Amino acid sequence: MNVSEKWDRRFLELAEQIAGWSKDPSRGVGAVIVSAARQIVATGFNGLPRGVDDLPERLERPVKYDYVCHAELNAIIQCARNGVSPVGSTVYTSFSPCVQCTLAIVQAGIVRVVTYEYGGDGDEHWQVSFAKAKAVMREAGVEYVALRK
Repeated sequence: MNVSEKWDRRFLELAEQIAGWSKDPSRGVGAVIVSAARQIVATGFNGLPRGVDDLPERLERPVKYDYVCHAELNAIIQCARNGVSPVGSTVYTSFSPCVQCTLAIVQAGIVRVVTYEYGGDGDEHWQVSFAKAKAVMREAGVEYVALRK
């Protein structure tokens, strides 16, 4: 394992740890935005917005789709709240980003996405979203790295 992959795995492990902060009963996701100098810029996990009560019914499908903010978007928003630029950074995410988060990643100037290989969980919606996300990253010049767990 080279030095770069060693750091990638460390930051992915941190993203997994942060995923544990999510109250989503079906899938916790964590994200870590890291500068080119390997400094952590922001973190995020999937959850309800600040000030919105974590009511159990809001965390169940299909209701959660209208309430939950994804980990990648939460990390990007944390950059904005803290006045830190994510331009030129890498986002490490414990689950491959959906197409909507990918659009935000591209717009934020993030140049690299590192995640784990998606083995598929039978959910066609997510499979289609991930395929679109990869196509957007390819076209926008965002490097996509999927490591084996």
